[in-house]
Amino acid sequence: MKKQMLKTSLENLDEIREMFSNVRILVENTGTDIAGNKLLDQDEFTDLCKDKNFDVQIDVGHANANAWDMKNSLKI
Repeated sequence: MKKQMLKTSLENLDEIREMFSNVRILVENTGTDIAGNKLLDQDEFTDLCKDKNFDVQIDVGHANANAWDMKNSLKI
């Protein structure tokens, strides 16, 4: 299920990029363990963003809620 959700998310991102090619699109860490709606953990998110060369926006609230290492997040 997680693989399909990630695949769909990446397809949606591609579609948005095509629709708004003149706009800088940022990828944000969202979801929390508590709410049960987190798709990727910190390492997975970081690896994906590096691999795909995504521009990133870190939501500090979500990062704190998921106990992310903020120094590590800033190295993306």
